[in-house]
Amino acid sequence: MGNVSFKYNFFQIPACGDESLESELNAFLESRAVVDVRQEFVQDGGIAHWCFSVRWRDGSLALGSDKRAKAMVDYKEVLSPEDFVIFARLRETRKELAKTEQVPAYAIFTNEQLAEMAKIRPVSKNGLSKIVGVGESRIQKYGAQFLQILREEESTGTAENKS
Repeated sequence: MGNVSFKYNFFQIPACGDESLESELNAFLESRAVVDVRQEFVQDGGIAHWCFSVRWRDGSLALGSDKRAKAMVDYKEVLSPEDFVIFARLRETRKELAKTEQVPAYAIFTNEQLAEMAKIRPVSKNGLSKIVGVGESRIQKYGAQFLQILREEESTGTAENKS
């Protein structure tokens, strides 16, 4: 997947709105390869505002004017049928965990990370650590569950033996 470096920018806009700050945020979002945006409503005393955390990377998401639509990956097309079966199982597990923990699914693992797991089929926590963006805390918290799925798929023969 390569070594991707993320950058962050933060914006604060009064709850009642401010056209120049809104325009600044929108211009920033349109000119960057935005990975995700988190927003939170904050009230400090009598002052309320929206805080935005924008994670982005250098480069563009795709060619053309509609960047987000073209940037969407259809994993059924890019993964082999065997890999997609595993990807779908990993994604379902992630969805259940996210619902239980009341967090966004990508906070557990991104689709890109799940696809990489399905392709390389790591068998250890060390193998998981080689996937871009998968750090020690995610491995400790979720690694065993996802490795178990990968092992089950290998043992049932759904997956081909890859080296």
